[in-house]
Amino acid sequence: MDGHFHEPQTAAAVANEFIALARENSSKLTQMKLQKLVFYAHGWHLGLQKAPLIDEQVEAWPYGPVIPSLYSEFKSFGSKAITRFAQDVDEFGRVFIPRIRRSYDRNLIRRVWEEYGSFSAAQLSSLTHEPGAPWATAQKRNLYELKTFGIDNEVIKNFFEKVASKIEEKSKPDGDSEKELSLVKVEGIPSAGGANNPYEDEERAVELDRKRTARDQERTFPVFAIGLYGVWSAFVAAVTVFDGFHWWGFRYRTMR
Repeated sequence: MDGHFHEPQTAAAVANEFIALARENSSKLTQMKLQKLVFYAHGWHLGLQKAPLIDEQVEAWPYGPVIPSLYSEFKSFGSKAITRFAQDVDEFGRVFIPRIRRSYDRNLIRRVWEEYGSFSAAQLSSLTHEPGAPWATAQKRNLYELKTFGIDNEVIKNFFEKVASKIEEKSKPDGDSEKELSLVKVEGIPSAGGANNPYEDEERAVELDRKRTARDQERTFPVFAIGLYGVWSAFVAAVTVFDGFHWWGFRYRTMR
């Protein structure tokens, strides 16, 4: 597939797919582990499709690669398990739960989960620190010793391309790397949640909250309008009285 025709996903949509997979497998998913899983999905997408999976730059923070928007979204959980999906706001100001529609991306994310989902957050972090990995490479190039800075997608792509080529080489007829090859061949895998919709309950809750907010606004507007009308009426009455006094004063002066 030509990467030029691929529209990147939001990091929130990719994170939600992993959250759905964690729920499906009754697995605890912390913010730190989620960060690393989204990073690996993004990296494999760059390596295999030559195009980014997410629409924002991964940053090199002191202890590993971080997607800033996900940190902001889930930082309140600290080291505890994430218990909700990421949310976003559309152009009309309505809250919604972003999801991935493109089947290839969902399949790739499931493959990443199958390969890395059993790792702990600390183990995944250690993998990102290995020599030659994008975070380690970026740290070497950090000449100004910045605490946070972007990791170029080209650096990430080059690393995962090399890993993919090694896996394909090892998986030739005389090799036995079928498990590793699963990350290179990602077509035809069920998306997160299987036949059920893991987003359904929270999407329903978001929709109910949206309707409740709209209903409250509808109730508030008539009260506001009545109040405004009252103020206007009082103002008109005051002006009328003032004009009345002014007219009688003028008439009194002229009569004298």
